[in-house]
Order: sequence, then C-alpha cells, then structure tokens
Amino acid sequence: MKKSNLFFDLDDTILNTKPVVIEFINKKYNVNITESDYRYNDNFPEVIKKYDPKFKMSFEDFYIDYGKNFIASIDSNKNIQLISGAKVVIPFLYEKYNLFIVTAREKSGMNVINYLLKKYLSKNYFKQIHCVWRRAGDTFVAESKKDFILSIHGKKVAFIDDSVKEVQKMSDFLPTFLFDQKDENKIDGIKTLKNWSEIAEMFL
Repeated sequence: MKKSNLFFDLDDTILNTKPVVIEFINKKYNVNITESDYRYNDNFPEVIKKYDPKFKMSFEDFYIDYGKNFIASIDSNKNIQLISGAKVVIPFLYEKYNLFIVTAREKSGMNVINYLLKKYLSKNYFKQIHCVWRRAGDTFVAESKKDFILSIHGKKVAFIDDSVKEVQKMSDFLPTFLFDQKDENKIDGIKTLKNWSEIAEMFL
C-alpha cells in the first residue's frame, strides 16, 4: 500500500531556529533585533537598518553573505535545537506517511540541514528535502514550496508551516496547518497546531 505524503517546513517547525538567527545577526551586525522583528519581516536588511540607519548592504548582497556565513555554516547552526516532541513523533509519522521537508533555506545549506537532522534523529525519515532558493551566479532563483508540492505524485495529506504567508499560499489546494507554539496568529479557516503532540493527535 502506497503511503500518502505529508509536508513540513523546517525552521521553527521542526528546528527551533529563531533564537540562533537572532543571535547571529545581532552579533555580526552589532544590533539588537528582537523576536517580533524576526517574525514579522523577512527582509533582514530593512530590520538591521531599523537599528543601524548607516547599514548600506543591499538585499541580494546581504543574502549572499548570510547564505555563506549562516545558511551554509555548520558552526553558525550548531546550537539549533529540535523543537520539543519532534524526535518522538517523527518516527511514528514515518511509518504512516512519506515525509517531505520544504524549506526557504538556500540549497547551499543542504550540508547543514543534513547535519542537524542526523544530530537529533536516529535515521533519515524524510523522503526528500526541498530548498526553495539556489544561487545562480550573482543572483538567486527559486522553486516555490507550492510548485514543489504540486510536482509530487500521490495523495497530499497536509502542509505544516510556521509562516502565515506560506500557509495562505498553500491553502487553496491542500489542507494546511499553521505551526504556532505561542498561538499568537489566527487565520480564518486555518487550524493552528501549537506543538508536536497536537501534530501527533491530528495525523496518527
């Protein structure tokens, strides 16, 4: 019997990435961005300028540097922890579903993703890991989470992500769930899952 497919975001859904990103940016650029800055703005150069008006790095130059010094750096990611409960629930989900990770991370950081998953999980439970972004010379090209999920054959059970924007993009063709540990965001028609125990209750 073929397994159905279940799709997860990586950062702040499987991995507790936010505190480490905040620490990295504050230390590198000598600023003091907060969790709310991180949550509500995906344009880090604009966030940094809020605290340092003299900051001049362009959007693309910032993300080239961020890709090299954070996304592709095991040392910069080594303190990221697995979100509580994921280690217990993921093996049970693996028995029932094909599990996929769809992440906005750049493809150059696949070594880091594999390092972190191997560090915390006893085996490779994920059929495929899709990174939205990849470098093409001096710019970036993207294959969106939505396009990737649409390309996967078989029954698609659900998509789970901590990003309101990503959940909204997906909700027109796939059951979507917002992963929100603090239960701070509400989206009409979208169920919130606050922890991995609730993921287990929903899908096992």
